[in-house]
Amino acid sequence: MTLPRNLSSEMLARLPAKHYGYSVIRTKGSHIAAALTGESGTWHSVTVPRHQDLRLGTFDGIVAEVGGQ
Repeated sequence: MTLPRNLSSEMLARLPAKHYGYSVIRTKGSHIAAALTGESGTWHSVTVPRHQDLRLGTFDGIVAEVGGQ
C-alpha cells in the first residue's frame, strides 16, 4: 500500500469521520481528538497531532489504530 505524502493532519483527522463514523470531539493546542461511539455506549478515541508534516510512522500508527478498533 502506498501511503500519501501530502496529507495534512486536519484531513487525516476527518477521514475516519467520513468513512468509519468517527466525529471530531475536540481540538486543543496541537492535537485533534476524534471518537467513535459504539451501539453499547463504548467509545474509541484517536488523537492526531496537528503538525504541518506528519511523519510516516505517525501516520501509519494512526491508520493502524483506526483499523484495529
